Amino acid sequence: MGAVLTSHAARELVLRSAAEFTAHFDLSAQEAAALAAMAGDLAALTPGFVRKRERGLRAAMPVTWSVLASEAGKLAGDYLESRAPAASAALDALGFADYLVAAVSLLPDERQDKGVIVDVVRLERLRLLVSGTEWPLRPEPDEVPLDPRRIDPRRPLRLCPGAAVERFTFDVRTVRAGSPAEMRARLRPDQANLLCFQRPADGEVVVRRIDDESARTVKLIGLRTGAVTAAGLGEPGRSRLGKLVALGVIKGAGA
Repeated sequence: MGAVLTSHAARELVLRSAAEFTAHFDLSAQEAAALAAMAGDLAALTPGFVRKRERGLRAAMPVTWSVLASEAGKLAGDYLESRAPAASAALDALGFADYLVAAVSLLPDERQDKGVIVDVVRLERLRLLVSGTEWPLRPEPDEVPLDPRRIDPRRPLRLCPGAAVERFTFDVRTVRAGSPAEMRARLRPDQANLLCFQRPADGEVVVRRIDDESARTVKLIGLRTGAVTAAGLGEPGRSRLGKLVALGVIKGAGA
């Protein structure tokens, strides 16, 4: 029934043949009977729900929507018609981001800012992932404050919730909604590790560019939460640890 409300194609199918719709979605006899009884009412509501779902995608990814310009509506429409709603608006937005990474990659190669747009989508997807991570209501019972100037080499380390780093072809942090296409076209490839995390002080999602060794350190701690210590990182990792701790992205766990 949710599919009828959020897809014009599903709406047309159920109005044309409720039996065909029932078979396509493998509904039980009870579900099929309920659908047949309310098909007309559901179909009447579809346009409004489609617009509401599209507004949710636009609000979740404003920069992506802006840089895609006239193509945004078509791509969103294709996504809405091909994908049933996810369990939540946040998951729907992530699904849209995944869809866009693939769809934008198929745009004509002569489009100068194609690579930039792909990275814009990836960065907004990363922001969505991080912002959707729930923090504990109170500090972890074994959390230990870390002094970036004096880090216990034996103390287990862990990332703050949802922190993640990805490598991008372009440093797209400066791309904003409304940025002119000419500005995006002037961006040159600039391999960048972009770290995204919720700032401990206020929960704001921030993005920082970090060097390769810092990125390796973040990924290692994330993969082996509570099992990595400063001593186990080796000298290159230890040299970057103080800065990462000062940012608030790395915390100490109980020994």
